[in-house]
Amino acid sequence: MSRMRLSSVDGFATVAVLALSATAGAQGRRPITFEDFAAVKAVADPQLSPDGGTVLYTVRTMDVAGNRRSATTYVLTLGGGVPRAFPDDTTHAVEARWSPDGTRVAFTSGGQLWVVNADGNARRKLTSLTGGASGPVWSPTGDRIAFASSVYPECTTDACNAEKNEAKESNAVKARVTDELMYRHWTTWDDGTRSHLFVVTVNGGEAPRDLTPGARFDVPPVP
Repeated sequence: MSRMRLSSVDGFATVAVLALSATAGAQGRRPITFEDFAAVKAVADPQLSPDGGTVLYTVRTMDVAGNRRSATTYVLTLGGGVPRAFPDDTTHAVEARWSPDGTRVAFTSGGQLWVVNADGNARRKLTSLTGGASGPVWSPTGDRIAFASSVYPECTTDACNAEKNEAKESNAVKARVTDELMYRHWTTWDDGTRSHLFVVTVNGGEAPRDLTPGARFDVPPVP
């Protein structure tokens, strides 16, 4: 009988200790707030170098007061390196992609396509298109980069795209006339442009070239 009482007392003591521990832990916790969420830095898009020794990745931060998000690409040498902003700490680079030989990196910044040496030097701007540039993909030979840009399908030059874009922005009438699908995708109205596939030479000498001229569909297709 005494052994059973002892066991009961020990069991009660154990439960009491666990309850007190849980209470103490609960007092140290609190519900997550919007400020907590906004302060979280999101890491995404890791890109391992061809030799496997270095990784590029993107860190996104939120500016609540400015009502905007910004992204910075970082480079890290694996096995003990210190991360640093790439190509420098004043450039908001995204979509960083290694060249096949690992000597150069293509990235987008300010809505345009750039290329830079792997050490962050000799940065060059490859595009200045009205519809911007995104999604860079190196050719296997490393002398060209494919990317997507928004264009008006009926335009054959970037000057035409710029003219139509300026006319739309300056027009005081904002009514929409729709005579074909798709006129709205999720929460975004169709503005008449389409994503086309372009290619540009890395070393210059050739303007970006539209590989899908006149196409009235998106390349690549929207989600």
